[in-house]
Formats: sequence, structure tokens, C-alpha cells
Amino acid sequence: GIVCKMDHYAAIVGRHLVEMGIKIGQDVLLAGFDDQPIAEALPVPLTTIRFPIDLFTLVCYDRLLKQMSHPETPDPGLTLIDVELVVRASTGVDVPQEQEAAAAV
Repeated sequence: GIVCKMDHYAAIVGRHLVEMGIKIGQDVLLAGFDDQPIAEALPVPLTTIRFPIDLFTLVCYDRLLKQMSHPETPDPGLTLIDVELVVRASTGVDVPQEQEAAAAV
């Protein structure tokens, strides 16, 4: 399978795979990252990782402000942010529309 760092890149890869006669979701599994609107709109909907960019931005901003105002304080280390796997047909799974809609909530 192929995993791309952005849905946009996965869409480009998918286009080239189709041009080569390769069936996405059957001959090769394809996934992206960031759950852009294009992911659902592709001829074979793209499995992706939904990433909460607003939360990520807020956490980064908060950590940067704390570090700037208290440079003597040690770095707090790793911050984990939950992501969501959105499974669609590009990974060979036939997802009923009801399940796909529930995953978007």
C-alpha cells in the first residue's frame, strides 16, 4: 500500500495509478493524511487521517508563549494529539454511507 503525507499528494498518486491501469482499493491500497474535502470527492474515496489542526495550532501557540515568557523552564516534552482514522474505499473496504457519516462526527 501507499500512504501519502497529504490527501492532495494521494490524489495525484491515485491519478497516476489509474492512468497505469491500477485499481485503487483492489490492486493497491492508498491512504492520505489531513482529511481534505478532496478525499471524499475522488472517484475512489480516500482513506485518511483526520488531524485537528485548530487544536494543534492552539497547543503550539501555548507552548511557544510559555517558552518565551519563561525560558528557564524546561521543555515540557512531547504533547500527544488524538487523530481519527477515516476509512474509505481506497483501502479496499466497502464502507456503508451511514458508517462513513458517523466517522465524520
